[in-house]
Amino acid sequence: MYIVKTARLGLRRMRGSDLDDFHEIWSNQNAIKWTSYDVSRTLEDSRFWLDSLSPRPENPEPHNYGVFLRLPAGEEGPSDVGNHRMIGIVGAFRSTGAEAGYIFNESFWGHGYASEALEAFLDIHWQQRVTQDSTLPQTVSARVDPDNPASVRVLRKCGFKDVERLSRGLGKGDLLLLRVENPGVE
Repeated sequence: MYIVKTARLGLRRMRGSDLDDFHEIWSNQNAIKWTSYDVSRTLEDSRFWLDSLSPRPENPEPHNYGVFLRLPAGEEGPSDVGNHRMIGIVGAFRSTGAEAGYIFNESFWGHGYASEALEAFLDIHWQQRVTQDSTLPQTVSARVDPDNPASVRVLRKCGFKDVERLSRGLGKGDLLLLRVENPGVE
């Protein structure tokens, strides 16, 4: 079951049955170009990575969702999960705060899916995570390579504001740090 639905997308927790779609995303050099991770070379590499992004009793922290295209209105059945392909992943991890990230299958770039999914994720984050634990930061940050204008546009469209430029060192260029505040906090 989807945790949240948008006009075109459904978000839900990822599971083992998403492995092929997950691998298709993470094994694509163009898709991972802007991440800090290496390409997933084998299905086993992807299985390990998928497991690490999925909540388990021993690892309840991951706050990641598969992004799925929904069927047009009227064509979805009572169980609309499993009928669709996972086209991306959106979520956050916590270190000193929540840091958002997303990655999409290259075949689905340029259609506004990343913005739609990130907005839906932020709704989930503010409603389910932050309201249940007032000790969590009331902001979500994101780091992005300034040479990736599409991703910078996605973040700004979703309300993220520039905070600072960070040096990656070792001649790797800078990153932009952006942040969005919980709209429910005054």
